[in-house]
Amino acid sequence: MIAAGFSFIVNKKSSLAAALLGTMLLTFILLIHVPTIAGEPSVINWTRALQDLAIASIAFMLAGIVSGERSETKILHKVAKLSRYLLAILLIVFGVQQFLNLDFLAAKVPVFLPLRLFWVYLTGAAMIVTGLSILADKRTRLIAIVTGTIMLTINLLYHGYALSNGLHVPLNWTAAMLDLAITCGVFILAAASPNNEHDFVQNNEVN
Repeated sequence: MIAAGFSFIVNKKSSLAAALLGTMLLTFILLIHVPTIAGEPSVINWTRALQDLAIASIAFMLAGIVSGERSETKILHKVAKLSRYLLAILLIVFGVQQFLNLDFLAAKVPVFLPLRLFWVYLTGAAMIVTGLSILADKRTRLIAIVTGTIMLTINLLYHGYALSNGLHVPLNWTAAMLDLAITCGVFILAAASPNNEHDFVQNNEVN
C-alpha cells in the first residue's frame, strides 16, 4: 500500500501500482473476507468485504485511466470498464444500507449538525442515484461530483470530530481512511466519466 501510494504521488508506474493494489485487495477478499463471512455472515463482515471490493474496483479503474499506449492497455481498459460498473453496483448497495441502518448511521452524523436523519437519507440517495447514473450512462460526471462533495463533507465533519476526541484510537483512523478512499473513488469516477460510454473508452485510449 505504501509503495502504491508513493507511486501515485511521484507519478511513476502508476498504472502497474494501481493494478497490483487491486489484485492484492481481491486476494484479501478471497483469502480473508470470504472465509470470515462463511463462518459469521454478519452485516459488519459483509460491509468490510464490500468496502475492500469497492476500493479494489477503484484501483482497477485508476489503472485503466492512467495507462499509456502499451500492449496491455486494452486489457486494462476492459478491466477499468468492468470495475466502473462494479463500483456502480456497490454504490447502490451502500446507498440501500444507509436506509436499512438509519439509527446506527444517524449516530455517526456529527452531533453539531441539525436534522441528523436528513444527512443519512441524503447520502444514501446520492449513492443510489450515482450508481444508477453509471449503469444508465447519464450525467455521471455531474452526479458523481455532487455525491463526492456530499460524502467528503460528511466524512470530514464526522471523522474530524471523532479523531479530535480519539486521536490515538486506531479504529478511528481505519474508518476514516476507508471512507475517504471510497469518497476519492467517486471523484476519480467523475474525472473519468465523459458524456457517454463511447467517449469513456476513447478518452482512455488517448491517455
